[in-house]
Amino acid sequence: SYPEGPFTLRTLWSAAWLDYKLGNFAEARKLFLDLAAKDPTENRARYWAARALLKIQPDLKEEAQKEFMQILELDPLGYYG
Repeated sequence: SYPEGPFTLRTLWSAAWLDYKLGNFAEARKLFLDLAAKDPTENRARYWAARALLKIQPDLKEEAQKEFMQILELDPLGYYG
């Protein structure tokens, strides 16, 4: 978990995105979920956490689909909804 501060959310996003792009999908998912827990409006992090889940275990499509549906329920008109 990252310490609290004015750049916490931005730092979490950057670290998670970097891990995702480097293929460190488990760490990226953990950081995306941490970001989503700190900011309930962070649907972009939820989306990429679900995408990371599919990279980690492609056979967990149903679980990822549930996560995508949660995003849709939280923000049906948003970019990730």
